[in-house]
This record gives sequence, structure tokens and C-alpha cells, in this order.
Amino acid sequence: MAAVAPNTDITVRGSLNDAGAILESEFGERLFEAVDADGWPDVLSLSAGTSNGRTDGLLGVENFMRELREQRTLLVAAAGNNASATPFWPAAYADLPGWEDSVLSVGALRSDGEFGACFTNHGPWVRVYAPASASPAPSPASSRPSRTCTSTPPTTPAATASPTAVPAGTPGTRAC
Repeated sequence: MAAVAPNTDITVRGSLNDAGAILESEFGERLFEAVDADGWPDVLSLSAGTSNGRTDGLLGVENFMRELREQRTLLVAAAGNNASATPFWPAAYADLPGWEDSVLSVGALRSDGEFGACFTNHGPWVRVYAPASASPAPSPASSRPSRTCTSTPPTTPAATASPTAVPAGTPGTRAC
């Protein structure tokens, strides 16, 4: 990230222990703890989330998301690795009215950079696809490697200005 944004202060926190497994009711509290330590950043990269069957958000992060918008912090959020169009929160906030300037949802690109990877979540709420890391990280919910969680941090400094990012809606953004 320092190569893309050399004058940026970067803080890494392991706010979600137990491989990211957390109750929805505790998720927002942990996010608040992370920003309370040093104040609200300009950009917050989050490689975690969940689907809950709802189309209006995640109850456990509702207060955090409202404060995020008031603080004018951009949340760069992983789209998830379920190969699904089901909204994955908090990334799916990017598709809700009023959140377009607060949330950038990031899916993973296929290794050739042409289309969305077959494992990444997709749908109208995914705003950009970015290259996944060459070294996959394990996903606690699956035996498959997780690459979206490793594509979100490199996307953070450049947001959509990255020459390797593919905006959602590009023809054929989901293929294997």
C-alpha cells in the first residue's frame, strides 16, 4: 500500500480475533473499538462481513455505519467469497440510497484481470473488482481459499483510481 499512497499513515488492527468469527450483535462494538483507539480515519478497510438474508443492512453494525457516514470516513469493504449475489454486509451498503459516498464494495478479479473471480460475491452492490493476492488466505467459513480479503487492502489507497480495478457493471465482470 505504501507504494500506491506513500504519504499515508497506515494502521493495522486485528480487531476481529477467532479468525473473524463474531456474533452480529458484537460486530459493531468491535468496529467502534478499532476507531476509538486513534480516532476516525479517512479510509477504513474491512475484510470481514456476512450475509443475513436482509436487504436493508446488518442490525449489529447499524450504529457504527451511521457514525461512519457522519464522520465522512470511506469504508472499503470486501464483497465476500460465497460466489453469490446475496448482499454481503457491510459491503452491500454501497447499493443503499445515501451510502454511495461512504462505502466502496470490492470483489476479487480473476487472475487474468478480465472478469470477476468465480468465488467472489457479485451483484449490483459490488462497486469495483480488484486483483486478488497471489497467496490466498484461509476463509474460516469455507475450506476454499479466500482472495477477496486480500484484494481489499490493496484497493484501499487508490480506491477506484487504480488502473487494475474494474468498475462493476463492466461487461462480463463475473466469470471463471
